[in-house]
Amino acid sequence: MSTMQDIGKEQGCGRALWEHQTGNDVSSYGTPMALMLLPFFTDGCIGSMEGLYFEASGTTPYHFLTAAAGSKQASNPVRRLAYDSDNVPLAVRYMQDLGIRYYMAVPA
Repeated sequence: MSTMQDIGKEQGCGRALWEHQTGNDVSSYGTPMALMLLPFFTDGCIGSMEGLYFEASGTTPYHFLTAAAGSKQASNPVRRLAYDSDNVPLAVRYMQDLGIRYYMAVPA
C-alpha cells in the first residue's frame, strides 16, 4: 500500500479532499482533523483542502459544497448553502474548479 508521500512523489504534488465520515468511521484516523496534517507528512507535497483557519478562507463554502457532493453523509456545517450530497459527477466538477488533484474515498 502506498502512502500519500509515495503517491505525491510518483504522481505529483497537489491538493487533497476526502470523503466526509460520520459515526464510528471517524475514529479510524483518531480524529476527524488528522487528514489536515497531510502537508506535514508529505513535506508539503500534498496540501489539505481543509486545515487550520479554514473558516477564514474565501473558499470555505465551496469546500463544503464539494465535500458534500463527494460524500454520502456530509457534515454540511455552513448555513444557507444548497448542498447536493452523494453526487460524484458534481464533486468531480467542483474539484476540477478548485484545483483539487486527489480525492480520498472511504472504502465500501
